Amino acid sequence: MNHFSEIPCGQTIPPDNIHAVSVSIPRLSDVIGYEENDPNIREKIKSGYPRFVTHPLLIKIQQLLHEKYGIDKNKEVVLISSRMAVEGLFSFVGKRFDVIEDQGIFGVCLNKNSTDIENAQLFLQHTGYIPSSRLAEQYLFENGALLSKFEESLYPNEDPQEFIKDTLSDAYGLKKNDGILFGNCGTNAIFTAFRTLQEIQQEWGRDTFVQFGWSYLDTMEILKKFSANYVFFESITSIARLEKLLKAKGNQIAAIFTEVTTNPLIQTPDLPALYNLARQYDIPVVVDVTFGTPYNVDVRPYSDIITESLTKFACGNADLMMGALVVNEVSPWYSEIMKQIPAFLEAPFEGDIRRLAFEIKGYKTRMTKINKNTLVLAEYFTKCKNIKEIYWPYQELTRDNYLRLQKHPNAAGGLISLVFNEPLRRIYDKIKLPKGPSAGTEFTLLMPYVYLAHYDLILTKKGRSYLDAAGIHPDLLRVSVVSVGIENVETIIGMFEEALA
Repeated sequence: MNHFSEIPCGQTIPPDNIHAVSVSIPRLSDVIGYEENDPNIREKIKSGYPRFVTHPLLIKIQQLLHEKYGIDKNKEVVLISSRMAVEGLFSFVGKRFDVIEDQGIFGVCLNKNSTDIENAQLFLQHTGYIPSSRLAEQYLFENGALLSKFEESLYPNEDPQEFIKDTLSDAYGLKKNDGILFGNCGTNAIFTAFRTLQEIQQEWGRDTFVQFGWSYLDTMEILKKFSANYVFFESITSIARLEKLLKAKGNQIAAIFTEVTTNPLIQTPDLPALYNLARQYDIPVVVDVTFGTPYNVDVRPYSDIITESLTKFACGNADLMMGALVVNEVSPWYSEIMKQIPAFLEAPFEGDIRRLAFEIKGYKTRMTKINKNTLVLAEYFTKCKNIKEIYWPYQELTRDNYLRLQKHPNAAGGLISLVFNEPLRRIYDKIKLPKGPSAGTEFTLLMPYVYLAHYDLILTKKGRSYLDAAGIHPDLLRVSVVSVGIENVETIIGMFEEALA
C-alpha cells in the first residue's frame, strides 16, 4: 500500500486482504454518499466494518443457501452466528422466522423490503452476532465455492486461546487467566456484559443503566435499546450529577458503563471517584479500555468488568474481529457474572483465534512505538495554528484523571482527535493518508468520526445541539497513530502541513 497517495474508494484497508475490517473512503463526498446511500458510492464499497457492511463472503453464502434450499426470491437470507443468536433475534423483533442450519452456518429467512430486515440488521450491529469472514471462507472452501483460502500467518502451536489469555493476563496484571473470556467482536463483549448484569440485577428490581460520558455508538445503542431505563451523562466530568442521581435512585441502578479513554474525545473519567460512589450503592461498573489499552492504564481496581475490542490495538492490522471480557476476581458479582456470561457470549472462530494469537505477540511493542509517535504528533498538533482543538489522553480537561490510571509516564495512547479552524471538507480530501473506519492499525488511519458514526445528528438542528451539549464537533477528525516504521512520524507531520497549507 502506498500510504501517501489516495487509496481508491472502496478498496479494503489493509489492501488485498479478504479479512480486512476497514475500507478506504478517501473524500468527504464519498463519506456523505455512503451515509446517504448514493448508489454510485455503495457500488464501490463492497466491504467495510463487518457489523455495518455485509462481507462479500457472507453474501456468497447467502446466494448459495438460496439455491441449495430453493428459498423464495422475495425472501432474503440473513446470516447469524449461532442458534443462541437466532433466539436472541426472535426475542428482539418479537416474532419467529424460518431458519436454515447448514454445517455451522445459520440463516434467517426474512421478507425483502420489510422492517424485519432493518430490525434484524440493527440487532446484528448492536450485538455482534455475525459470522466471521474466516468461518465463511472455510465453509465456502469446503463446499467447493472457493478454490483456495487467503494466505496469512497464523499462530502455529497448540492452545492459541491460552496464548492470547497469557498475553492479556500479563498486560492486565492478572495472577490467573480464569476471568478472561472471548467474544467474536468487541461489541459482543459489551453486549454480553450488559445482558449479564441485566439478568443478575432484575432479581433486585434494578433496571436502569447509566452511561457516563459519550461512548462508542453501539455501546450507546445497546444501553438505549435493550434496557428498560437509561440515563446518559454527556460530560465525563459529571461526578456531582451522578452522585445526585444515586442519592435519589441508587437502588434502581443496574450498572454504570464508561470508557477509558472515551471515543472520540479521548477523555478520562475520575474513575476512582466513580467506582467508590458506585460501591456505596452496590452498583457494578463496566469499563471499556479499548483505547486506553491495558499496557497504558490500570482500571482493574475500579471496575467489575473490563471490555476490550481486540480488533483494535491488540490485533494491530485491522484484519479480524474479536473482543475480550475481563471479570475482576475481587468483584462481589464475580461468581454470578461468570455463571451468566455463557448465555450471551458468542465464541470466536478458531481461525480468528489463531490469527489474533499471531498478531498479539506484538501488542506490547506496538503500544510502545505508538505512544512514542503520539507524543511527537501531539506536540506538533498543539503548536499548529490551523488546529482549534486537540483531544488526547493528556488534554487539560481530564489530564489529572488519566494520570491517576496511567502505568508509565509516556502512556500517550494511539488516538488523537482534531478540530480544525476551517471546515473539515476543505482539509479531509487533501491529506494523503489512509482514511476509513476502525483504529489501532500499524499505519496511520484517519476517520471523520461523527460523519461515519452519527451522520443523522449532523443533519438536524436538534442533532447538532445534542452533539454540542456533549462537546463533540461534527467536523472532528480522529487520527489512529502509526506503530511501525512503514511511515516516519515526521513524514506524517509533513502530510498534515501540506494539507493545512
